[in-house]
Amino acid sequence: MSRANTFSCLLVMLAAVVVAAAPQARGQAASMSASSEQIAVVRTAFAGKEPAPLGATAEALKMPEALVASALSHVQTHGVSAIHFQAIWKSIETWGDAARIIIKGPKLFEI
Repeated sequence: MSRANTFSCLLVMLAAVVVAAAPQARGQAASMSASSEQIAVVRTAFAGKEPAPLGATAEALKMPEALVASALSHVQTHGVSAIHFQAIWKSIETWGDAARIIIKGPKLFEI
């Protein structure tokens, strides 16, 4: 798997997990869809640069990772249904020692 494809798969998995773990506000799910202004800020931050982990970008922009993920252009993301999680995870298991998994909470992880 190429670096670009690997990054794309990881980005999708992270975005899915972040959205699933979105914080609750007053008993209702907080909006995790970026506004037009937030989209512009995120896309400017990524413009002309190598891909960066969403967490680092979110921290630098002081935005939740889910908002950063929702602001990416369609050429920067790929989506799959959650039913494919097992197949994706089995693929990750073949990556060997180069893969590092960081658990940030009960439902959020980065690879």
